[in-house]
Amino acid sequence: MTYISPTECAPHTLTSEEWLREAVMRLHDEVFAEHLGGAELPAFRISRGWPRGSRKAIGQCWSTVSSKDGATEMFISPVLGTAERVSLLQVVAHEMVHMYVGAEHGHKAPFAKLARAIGLEGKLTATTAGAAFVDSTAALLADMPAYPAEKMSADSGTPVKKTYLLRVTCPECPEVVLRMTMKVVAACQEGPHGAVLCPCCGEEAEVELPG
Repeated sequence: MTYISPTECAPHTLTSEEWLREAVMRLHDEVFAEHLGGAELPAFRISRGWPRGSRKAIGQCWSTVSSKDGATEMFISPVLGTAERVSLLQVVAHEMVHMYVGAEHGHKAPFAKLARAIGLEGKLTATTAGAAFVDSTAALLADMPAYPAEKMSADSGTPVKKTYLLRVTCPECPEVVLRMTMKVVAACQEGPHGAVLCPCCGEEAEVELPG
């Protein structure tokens, strides 16, 4: 069977998953390769979908241990659409850094070293495309067709039932989702650590406050 690159497909036959897969392969060859010491592209799958644990997250990478065949699984949020091409590519690259260094490292030193090397800037848990990244991917984006999906709103349109339990998540451990009362959250924040800590990795967790 002859492989046809998504960039050669007619626009109406291109899917978001094909676009994202093509982006991963080209980022590997054109952006990451010089920083990987000849390492090959690992087995992966990437698709458009809501990251688990928080609809505020715009991308998520799952460890190889989560997939039965050992492939890395990446999800790109539907809040990014065809108009957010640079942001979209930057999120894909961010999740690829997790893939290369291993999701178990979270956003610590191995992640930081590679992310900075390819030009990702800002807070490591929410990187942005720096000038170096924009320059290195300009030709790639110019050659890629339009991303074949419009952005979605995270608002489902159904009324949200009020609750007295606050949602607590960890940026380092997407599988950790807790529900805590305001009283317990306050006790943690007033304690010796000054924050709610993830029971898995010990890093500061994020508390979603009402309103």
